Amino acid sequence: MAKANDMADGQNDRQQSAGIQSVEIGMSVLEAFARSNSAMSLKQVCQDLDMAPSKVHRYLVSFVRSGMLTQFGANGLYDLGPTARRLGMRAMGRLDSFAAASKELLWLRDTIDETVCLTIWGDGGPTLIRWESGSTPLLMTIRVGSLLPVGESAIGRLFLAHMPRATLQPILKRQRQLAGLKGDRPSLSDEEIAEIRAARSIHLESALIAGVDAIAAPVFDADGALSSVICVLAPHQSTAGEAAKRLHRNIEEAARRISYELGYVAGEVTRIAKN
Repeated sequence: MAKANDMADGQNDRQQSAGIQSVEIGMSVLEAFARSNSAMSLKQVCQDLDMAPSKVHRYLVSFVRSGMLTQFGANGLYDLGPTARRLGMRAMGRLDSFAAASKELLWLRDTIDETVCLTIWGDGGPTLIRWESGSTPLLMTIRVGSLLPVGESAIGRLFLAHMPRATLQPILKRQRQLAGLKGDRPSLSDEEIAEIRAARSIHLESALIAGVDAIAAPVFDADGALSSVICVLAPHQSTAGEAAKRLHRNIEEAARRISYELGYVAGEVTRIAKN
């Protein structure tokens, strides 16, 4: 009897493993649609996944029945269906973007042992909403709630590169007026802004704290729009050579993971108006 039970348990384990594998394959099929910007044919899905048409078709049929996918006509294209949209909307409704960013910010601070911060775009421009100090003390006058300059700080330049011009103009005009400058255009050229937009992180001497450098990275949301900017602040001597490379790698990894939590798919950055 014990042997029979052991055989039954082994069979159940194999069945459970096969079931889990099927779910994973099914999820890869749905991910193909998440990566695509439009409906897909059976052939396109097969090419994306490098899977046999007969195998992919079975998953497509099941997903259409469940509402995860929709098919346009008997032999037409497939796309995400009402069940997928409903799940997506529920998931986004439960998402706490601040919590997702805060978790990775603490990981970054603990990994590099330097001061890190999180900023969002507020009514007055880039706004500091979280600050975590490393073991090296920094003499600073900024605090949570402080506004940062758009064109002169690493954080501000990322907002400058990724935000729509209509959103930027009133903030730029106000900040330039306070600095005794005219107009609402930044002091950066279009080429410099394009370079910042293409970068995964940027490095600049801090405009707010003497002797400190800032390394900042953009965080994107599910729509590919800029959600926030995270930043490392460290003494100049700690941000040179190999140390700088390590800081860039770590902050880019933290930004990538926050973006992933927010539903961002790499390469799907929203097109914005030319600054």
